[in-house]
Amino acid sequence: MSAIVFLGDSITQGIREGVSAANIFSYKIGNAFNFTNVINKGAPNDVAKTALIRLQSDVIYYNPDYCVIMLGTNDVLSKVSVLDYKTSVSDIVKILKLQNIAPIIFTPPLGRSTEQIDLFPNYLIALEEIGADEKVPFIDIYRRFCHANLYLSKEEFSELYTDWVHLSPKGHQLISDIVLEEAHSIFFNS
Repeated sequence: MSAIVFLGDSITQGIREGVSAANIFSYKIGNAFNFTNVINKGAPNDVAKTALIRLQSDVIYYNPDYCVIMLGTNDVLSKVSVLDYKTSVSDIVKILKLQNIAPIIFTPPLGRSTEQIDLFPNYLIALEEIGADEKVPFIDIYRRFCHANLYLSKEEFSELYTDWVHLSPKGHQLISDIVLEEAHSIFFNS
């Protein structure tokens, strides 16, 4: 494999106190699938519209084979309308396809604030529709974290996070495990 870019917000960026580059899901996934170049373009506070603005410099410039798109948490918290969010993500996907870069949609993990829990499902539906309409791979990390919330103890679930949104090494490992389980056919056409 050649290059993969991970486009997202601070959850994608991942590195923070107690979480090193070796711990974050982008590098775990990139290494597991033998990409020679793994480029993490997570930007704190990013919403889909600002990711669209930086698409040329942060993705297209590198001419990767794949681009993972994981956006939405800040759109919810910033009260970006679902329509504006969907338009921006859809535009990202369409531009990537025109550049012969294969887009892959990851939903963000479950946030632990009431606002995110109450509002994110509409953004999730928008991502599902984009995946179906554009015929691009879609990996639903959000629902897998919801599942973990139901079946892990409160302490075990809390250990997936460093705060109400950001992931600990265990949270990054869970995303890596989900993707390794679901994405083999994306990268190897099996």
